Amino acid sequence: SLTVFAGRYAQMTAHLHELRDLRLLSQLQDERLRTLTTSADELAERLHELTALDIELRQMLKLEAPDEAGDAQDVMTANRAVTVAHAEPAAEPAAVPPPRGLAVEPSTLAGAGLLASTLDILGDEMERRLTSLSDLQIAAAEKLAYDAARPSLWPVRGRITSGYGYRRHPIGGYRQCHAAVDISAPLGTPIVATGDGRVIFTGWKSDLGNTLMIDHGYNFRTLYGHLARAAVSVGDRIKKGQVIAYVGSTGQSTGPHVHYEVHLRGSPVNPNPYLR
Repeated sequence: SLTVFAGRYAQMTAHLHELRDLRLLSQLQDERLRTLTTSADELAERLHELTALDIELRQMLKLEAPDEAGDAQDVMTANRAVTVAHAEPAAEPAAVPPPRGLAVEPSTLAGAGLLASTLDILGDEMERRLTSLSDLQIAAAEKLAYDAARPSLWPVRGRITSGYGYRRHPIGGYRQCHAAVDISAPLGTPIVATGDGRVIFTGWKSDLGNTLMIDHGYNFRTLYGHLARAAVSVGDRIKKGQVIAYVGSTGQSTGPHVHYEVHLRGSPVNPNPYLR
């Protein structure tokens, strides 16, 4: 009886040690899984940031969102499922069956480790995407700045009385190249800037009378002549659509209108393509 009792006691002690080891292993697994869950949540948050940045850029550029864009949490859930599925090798028969009620496979930790490595790789990829999208955001902002600065408005609504190109001067009668469009409008009608820029000249020119010139950057300048008066001063930063002057008939003019020129790279070009 003592021999049987000693054998049973030794077997029970071995099972207790195994139970303790399995409990410790279970605690380690739970801690690792909690860490992985936190990492997955953080990565999902980064994916949400990417989605928000993508939406912002598309709104800035007036682009439609892609149909295949999914929720970040769905992507992470699918990734975890696929990773664990591939991480679990075929189970080997256990040398000593674990106690009833606590079944822990050693392959689970291996799968969790593979999941952690996969999340690290995805995290690095997300950082690269964020950097790329940030660069895209800068490029988009630069494009928006260019669109705002590029002349693209009518300085005043009215009828074009003299177009760009060669014509006979209405006062002198000689043939000349008219490097502008003349737009008639009632005296005192507000004139707006056709693009963002900085005022670089306001003053009198013998043929154009009161004149104003704006430097828009990107090699663009615009000139407004025959003004009644200017509403801005040299050095002022102005916005597209801002009132800068009023229609007059100063200088060599046969009636109230605005003489409007567009200069590109220092030379006057036909303003008609820039009238929208």
